[in-house]
Amino acid sequence: MGEAIRSLALLQLASDRCSAAAATLKEASEIEERWLPDPQHPCGLLDRLLLIRIAVRRGESLASAADDVKGIVQDLSKVDAFDEDTAFAAIEASLVAAEIATDLRLLETAQRAAEQALELADGLVLDPNDVTLEMVKSQAALVRVRLARGDAAETRELAEETLGRMEQFTGPASWATLDMMITLAEGAVAQQDFA
Repeated sequence: MGEAIRSLALLQLASDRCSAAAATLKEASEIEERWLPDPQHPCGLLDRLLLIRIAVRRGESLASAADDVKGIVQDLSKVDAFDEDTAFAAIEASLVAAEIATDLRLLETAQRAAEQALELADGLVLDPNDVTLEMVKSQAALVRVRLARGDAAETRELAEETLGRMEQFTGPASWATLDMMITLAEGAVAQQDFA
């Protein structure tokens, strides 16, 4: 139930209905508080991150948001992903944390969050040659952080590999693929690499 309500909040947030999204997320949090075994469960941390994203979008208390994101990434590093549901929730929360931290220019925190997501995604597969969508999303987050740090030249190979994998998983015209193309193009422009 909480997950369905959170999905509604994400739709509201995507359409810039921040007040509605905040109210919906609070409702999701109240529902989840009844069954979450631990207040530091990734679902609860994800709800907190989404509320921070709303505050950042509104331009509210950015210093407080920065401290909160750092704390949540630290909490996520301690998550015991004992089952797939917990691992998937922790990956999703880590990816949101990486995005917010990148926007706030907390690049070390963003990189740590992206690396945590990738580590959790790697842990979900038995065959080391397997690649999952969660791995690709985590790689994409890592690419964005590295580009934000100015490491475009060193990141190009990983970015191109990630773009190819994103096309395989989501299709060449998907939002995720187009977003990765834009990220790769921005990195090339930053390096004045027009070849």
